[in-house]
Amino acid sequence: MKKKNKIVLCLLASTLCMTACGNSIPDMTQEQEGLVAQYAAGTLLEHLNESGTRLVDTSKPKEEPTLADAAAVTPEPTLGVSDNDMEADTAPESGMENKETAQVSATQLLQIEPLTVAYTGYEICDSYPEQGGEDLYFSMEAGTGKKLLVLQVAVTNPGQEQVEFDTLHKQNIKYRVMLNGTDRHQVMLTMLDNDFSAMDIMIDPGETMQTVLLAEVSEETAQQITSVDLVIRSDSDEVTLTP
Repeated sequence: MKKKNKIVLCLLASTLCMTACGNSIPDMTQEQEGLVAQYAAGTLLEHLNESGTRLVDTSKPKEEPTLADAAAVTPEPTLGVSDNDMEADTAPESGMENKETAQVSATQLLQIEPLTVAYTGYEICDSYPEQGGEDLYFSMEAGTGKKLLVLQVAVTNPGQEQVEFDTLHKQNIKYRVMLNGTDRHQVMLTMLDNDFSAMDIMIDPGETMQTVLLAEVSEETAQQITSVDLVIRSDSDEVTLTP
């Protein structure tokens, strides 16, 4: 290789010398000029290959990326967000029946601790309270073909100090009467002074207050009742009381 390079250099040097001396370059045929050019180009390429050139070979067409190549690329993980978090961000909100909430008591749900609440029983009647009481201010009567369902709820203050019993201002609380374990009915809004859902009173230490919740059902439904449960629910929790 070095010998070939020397020959090329000698040819170039002799050419320059002849030019400098004012002599004309000897005439060569077209075939001879082609051989010299081919030899010089080959010698130069061999020299570049041996020296580790970084020239790009443009003789081969550039391959465009395909869909298969794109699918083979592993996506980079998103920092600080797991797959579960992303699924959680896009998932729709579910109703209360799908939420896993901690078991709470009725007093915790109503936020009336340390009072205790006990659903003691129920009765089916045509009117409440019974007619004839001297201190009767307000009463409820069942409509035609209807019966009143009266649930008795005892509220006790077991502490040593007065405690406020307030359900009147709990706007997010709903009460339901569940018949036979499935059928739910709304309770009635009344003006009774012992309506559990509309109380705002202080209870003395050791005192138990008897309250009620009323619902109206058809006479046919009343004849088929085997169980009556009281359901108290908030926006996030639900408590079922049985007598």
